[in-house]
Amino acid sequence: MCFGCRKEQGDGYADGVEKILSDMQADRRAALGFKCKWIIDMGRLMWLREHGLDAKLVKFVPSSISPENHLLLARSSN
Repeated sequence: MCFGCRKEQGDGYADGVEKILSDMQADRRAALGFKCKWIIDMGRLMWLREHGLDAKLVKFVPSSISPENHLLLARSSN
């Protein structure tokens, strides 16, 4: 197996996604990336809450300073 090889075996799904993303305008690709990150963060938040923690997702700086501005806070609910 070649670790430097990008081609994956299968039905070509990875190639299709890569083609879609390469054809997408940069601003739309960035927006999609932030939506994906939000989904991942929400999954993490739900997992923490399901395991008994008091958790919340907050913005810690304005988007004008950094678009990477979400912070996941968790503490024991005791």
